[in-house]
Amino acid sequence: MSIVVVRRAWLSILIVACGVITTAGRDPQPATQSALTTVLFITVDRKIDHVTQGFIAHAVSQAEQEHDALLVIQLDTPGGEYDATRKIVQQLLAANVPIAVYVAPKGARAASAGTFILAAANFAAMAPGTNIGAASPVSANGKDIGGTLQEKVTNDAAALIRSIAQERGRNGDKLEVTVRKAVSFSASEAVDAHIVDFIAKDTEDLLTQLNGRTAQTAGGAVIMNMASASKRTLTMTLRERFVAFVATPELISILYTVGMLAIFIELFHPGLVAPAVIGALCLVLAFLGLGSLPFNWAGLVLLGLAAAFVIAELHTGSSLLGVGAVLAFVIGALLLFSVDIPRLPGEPVRQVSLWLIGILAGLFAVVTVVVGGAVVKTRRLQHPKASALLIGKTGFATSDLAPKGTVQVASELWTATADDATPIRVGDPVSVVGLEGLMLKVRKTHP
Repeated sequence: MSIVVVRRAWLSILIVACGVITTAGRDPQPATQSALTTVLFITVDRKIDHVTQGFIAHAVSQAEQEHDALLVIQLDTPGGEYDATRKIVQQLLAANVPIAVYVAPKGARAASAGTFILAAANFAAMAPGTNIGAASPVSANGKDIGGTLQEKVTNDAAALIRSIAQERGRNGDKLEVTVRKAVSFSASEAVDAHIVDFIAKDTEDLLTQLNGRTAQTAGGAVIMNMASASKRTLTMTLRERFVAFVATPELISILYTVGMLAIFIELFHPGLVAPAVIGALCLVLAFLGLGSLPFNWAGLVLLGLAAAFVIAELHTGSSLLGVGAVLAFVIGALLLFSVDIPRLPGEPVRQVSLWLIGILAGLFAVVTVVVGGAVVKTRRLQHPKASALLIGKTGFATSDLAPKGTVQVASELWTATADDATPIRVGDPVSVVGLEGLMLKVRKTHP
């Protein structure tokens, strides 16, 4: 009985071993998608920057979470930031969902940064009449970098696109010339050069040609089953669109200037509230936009120094501080977006136009002079004799005082507050009963 048991045990071990050996000798089979599949579509028809990179990252995450069969990125871009491009490439190569980049519609391009993104997809397709290429790095002002730095940056970009080609099985030599010699290819030329996979006339044709193909994702091989695929579309969120709108050098400069000036007004006239609210909102929006752009820290420090000089002027009344504030503001505005970093063609030169800097500097100077003059005036009025000269003077209200408003006394316009609960309307006669800084305390008088 025991001999039979031993024989059965050895027989079971032998069968299991044979099964393991047989299975190990086979190539792993790609996972086949179910009959019911969903394809997620997004459209990128703008420059490549950190906003675009965040949008693509969001789309990849959504496609993975919803277990979509495919993510299609319809691309039309002139190029963009090298750093953002690298991050997008990393996201595409590390994605667990198959990704197709489709250059469309007719007349669209995957220029510069778009070349890297198209090559990094599992499937690269182009519509008729589109083009790809011209991916040579340039300086921040749009000119050739030159010298050793040019060689370093170009070699880095060339190495990146060669590694992408190796990962995706594309023609690395042809892709490399788009970086080193800024060569461009039409859709048919790109297919013949084995840079892209095929030409598709529309999205339906795209899905038809993808059906049955195999995608190598970070999660393994996947066979595309597009026969009964449903579609859904993802667009930029309101926040992403808002950040894209705010993240421009001109608007950031305007928001920062208005924010600072509004805060200065509130500091000079405490209790107005509205300038403080407006100033805080403008500064928050300015820094929100600034966080999405490369900027020069020296320029930001100088702009902060300009604000510090004005605040110091509020306490001292020194005109030299006002002059220093204006100079620091102008130099800071000129330097803020003066960042000489390599970029890919198509990304607009990020700098504030000189005429806008001139207008903002003029506004800043006017407010600084007005604030400085008002501080001097306040200090003079704080002298006992000056206060005594105003108290008892008569005038009339130029606005309703509820309780604050404006009055005209001694041929000058003053901010005033009612000393009692008696309502004071426009045109009512008033007399000065006190003085707090530059604000008069008045009472309604009777003719």
